Amino acid sequence: MNGYGVLTIITPAVKIILAILTRQVILSLILGILVSFTVINDPNFLLGIQGTISGRERERLFFNQPL
Repeated sequence: MNGYGVLTIITPAVKIILAILTRQVILSLILGILVSFTVINDPNFLLGIQGTISGRERERLFFNQPL
């Protein structure tokens, strides 16, 4: 168990709520990805932005390699 618990519900909720409110699906998906990386990086917003832009977080998640 990784201990994320309720935090896993936040990401899809943000995507759905933003898509309904703004009617801009692409923006909602991008912001949802940003929230996902922020949750993965133990609520560090700056590392979440860096992970979204660089894409290096995928390597760490899929191959269990340190950054």
